[in-house]
Amino acid sequence: MLTGLLMMISEMSNVTLDDTLSEIKVLAPQIEENIKKNKSI
Repeated sequence: MLTGLLMMISEMSNVTLDDTLSEIKVLAPQIEENIKKNKSI
C-alpha cells in the first residue's frame, strides 16, 4: 500500500524511488516531532 503510494509519487515527480525514499528518511524525524507536539497539546 505505502510502497505503491511512494512509487506513484516518484513517478509523478520524475524522481527515482531511491531519491524519494532518501527524502522521506530526512523528513521522517521532523514528522515524528510534529506528531509528538500535537499529542502533547
